Amino acid sequence: MTYAGFFGSYEHILPYIVLLAAYIALSFASDLFKNRLFHLSAIALLIIFAGFRDIMNPDMDRYRLLYESSGTLSYSNFLEPSFVYISKLLHVSGFSYHAMFLVYSCITISFVYCGIKNFTGYIKTSLLFYILTPGLFLSSFIAIRESCAISMAFYATSLLFRDSVPLRGIKVTFFALGSCLFHYSAIAYWVICWPTYKLRKRAIPWQMYVGSVIVSALIPTTFYMTAIYYTIYPLLGSKYQFFVSEFMYADVARQTSNHLATNAYYMLIVIWVLLRRRSLSALYESYNGLLLLLVIGIVILNATKSFFEIQRIASYFLVYIIVLMPLLLSSIEVRRFRTLCSYCVFLLYLTNFVLGLYMFTEETQSYTFLHYRNVILDSMRLTKP
Repeated sequence: MTYAGFFGSYEHILPYIVLLAAYIALSFASDLFKNRLFHLSAIALLIIFAGFRDIMNPDMDRYRLLYESSGTLSYSNFLEPSFVYISKLLHVSGFSYHAMFLVYSCITISFVYCGIKNFTGYIKTSLLFYILTPGLFLSSFIAIRESCAISMAFYATSLLFRDSVPLRGIKVTFFALGSCLFHYSAIAYWVICWPTYKLRKRAIPWQMYVGSVIVSALIPTTFYMTAIYYTIYPLLGSKYQFFVSEFMYADVARQTSNHLATNAYYMLIVIWVLLRRRSLSALYESYNGLLLLLVIGIVILNATKSFFEIQRIASYFLVYIIVLMPLLLSSIEVRRFRTLCSYCVFLLYLTNFVLGLYMFTEETQSYTFLHYRNVILDSMRLTKP
């Protein structure tokens, strides 16, 4: 990827800077004046920013074409029921594809907010980490169905980890099924999450966490895909055998350019989490369970490093870093050191956010800069005399 376009297109970078500055300012105002209205305004800002975006890359244009072709037989065969019915309802009501982006953004951000609220009291900080993590907020611009499924699965898991929730089993089952209806990849998450939940109270040695991450990084992706081919492939229908075959014969030499840096980044986080596990486990009941889910996400990220199309499944598990990171920072007892670490972590995430503006596009099989466009601002420019 090249960065010439990044520094030469300040008008497309400025909206992201304004968004971060406005969110931080509204969050500070919420704490300063003890008024939730400011923070609710910050959440509304995120929904407006994401929901009223215009087409910025070929993947978004593909969603526009899918929306405009809603109702055809071929359209309904390979997409999840939620996308089909939402698109048909909006299309029949006379709305454009912008309404689809707005609905999906509203669902995604709302469930992320509610999930964070169930997990931790550091709501504003966790939501900031959600914005700054490229595979989460920025990805919701592109992978709208999967991002909705991730947010709904995140919320369902937050209910699962709270024993005091009334009718917990019914609610978790309902939202778990809902996440699967938004994107079928959520099925893989729940197949792994249910047994993981049972293990949350068991003391797992730190060597197993670290060893799993290292071993998964060293084993070639072809090993995992070959194992899937000979074990699961015969059990799949012809439709899904086609997709598996595509992955098997894909160019395994193509890997994300920043995978080593990403892996080192998550490895440091895991080590930090493990070092603070004893003190935080006593204060935060769900800590061990979230740590286990995070490590599983890193293992999946390593195992699928050559296949971007299935690598995003790791986001179902990596999302829990937005809950763990504020807890880690708050656990530092020395105030000056805690402040220093907070600034360093913020700068690290901010750097990842900037680099994350280069998104991998399935249509072109390359990285393209995510030039932000807003349908409201664009219409204002067109009507300006």
